[in-house]
Amino acid sequence: MCLLTVAICTTALVAAKGLLQARHAVLRTDARTAASSLVNGEPPADVGGAVAPDLPLSGWFDVVVVNPSTGEFEPLVGTSRDHGVPIRRQWRVVSERGVLVYSVSAELLGSDANTPLAPAQGGGLFVFNRIVR
Repeated sequence: MCLLTVAICTTALVAAKGLLQARHAVLRTDARTAASSLVNGEPPADVGGAVAPDLPLSGWFDVVVVNPSTGEFEPLVGTSRDHGVPIRRQWRVVSERGVLVYSVSAELLGSDANTPLAPAQGGGLFVFNRIVR
């Protein structure tokens, strides 16, 4: 009977860990998709901005959530907090030796929509770069 209890508990723990890892994978995929959707769009006309881990600069970041019914990213406002984990996207455009580089970072945020999630909670920092010209 004792061995059966151990086997059942072990199976339950393995299943729970698998579900948690799957949830973290979904969150990280959302963050990567949020960054790549922005970096593949039209870059800002001005040079400037900052990417994480630098602090966000006004006008060079946004906080979005995934709308569960459409799968699209929406700005974080009031009731959209119920949609899921907030994602902060930061971007910058720099000119290095005549080459214009557009960079976007995305990181998952905690319930306060300000503090980045720790990796153990599914958080992570994702940075994408694109040479514009």
